[in-house]
Amino acid sequence: MLFLSFIIVVVAVCVSVGSKIGTAKNGYKLLQEFATQPENAMTLSMNVKLDDMLTNTELDITRTKVENHSVTCIQNSGISLYYTDGAVIMENGKAFEISDLYPDYSLLPGQVAELFKSISFSAKHSSGVVTCQLTAEGDNANRLLKTLLPAQAKNLSDTQKLTIELDFSGEELLSLRFFSEGTLVDTNKTTYTLTAELKPKTIDTSFAVPDTVKKTICSENMKVESSVSENLFRLLNAWTVMSQEDSFSADVKLGVDCGPILLDEKMKYGQARVDGNKISCVRKDDIAVYFMEGIFCDQNGVLLTEQNNTLTNRAHLIKLLKQVCMNGEFDCTDTGNNT
Repeated sequence: MLFLSFIIVVVAVCVSVGSKIGTAKNGYKLLQEFATQPENAMTLSMNVKLDDMLTNTELDITRTKVENHSVTCIQNSGISLYYTDGAVIMENGKAFEISDLYPDYSLLPGQVAELFKSISFSAKHSSGVVTCQLTAEGDNANRLLKTLLPAQAKNLSDTQKLTIELDFSGEELLSLRFFSEGTLVDTNKTTYTLTAELKPKTIDTSFAVPDTVKKTICSENMKVESSVSENLFRLLNAWTVMSQEDSFSADVKLGVDCGPILLDEKMKYGQARVDGNKISCVRKDDIAVYFMEGIFCDQNGVLLTEQNNTLTNRAHLIKLLKQVCMNGEFDCTDTGNNT
């Protein structure tokens, strides 16, 4: 009787171990297949809290082919960067060396797949969904944390840990989740908390690589500048931070001196979140125009067209200034108060 019980226990243990090994193979296989697909799409949502300051980032990531070149497009707050052949290309076709501050997030699935292949993990089943969890430490954790926290990479401790969860059901990859918390090794000993989730999605049918970017990719001798200028990084960071804010206001001074054309005016530009929607506003003196996704109205709620008054044209000013700076040279001046 004891011998029979021993056999049953051994069989149960073997079934459990075999089930876990099978789970590992399934999760690894799904991640590897997704990572090596020539065309796919995903979203990456990240919440980063530094002391009491919380920032939210939403990225749309699309991988595609341009002739024989693999291209990844990462879109964030109206900015699109295109990664290919060791270079990152702006929408205007300018190519630069890839910077650690703007990593290629499409590499995450492949990197995580290797961890599930080499690190022990736990697995649980619930309502047809399998969740595999592992904790990365040392170099494995730092390598991924430097991608997820590029601005804090130089201040990450060697002892930080990163928890990763993989959800899948059958042959469908559902999501990858990341969690880490700790203290940076900067002078202020800043505490941080990171939560992030990567989800596969269907490629947007309207997605297309701009002709200016295609021309650069397909050129026989792509001219790659050594690195993105510090000022351009500051502009991209400022644009990203501004887009992530629920509300802000800014004083805008517009000056033009082109021969017979002289312009010197001041206005206020702002944004606020109302019922989940971001509504922007341009105000000059006692006149204000509110706008969202191409819809304009005045302070009384009366709908406007872009031809109704000059302020509707000013609504595009910030985006136009960003494009001007990305296509030319400009200077940044510190004015205090982190501006």
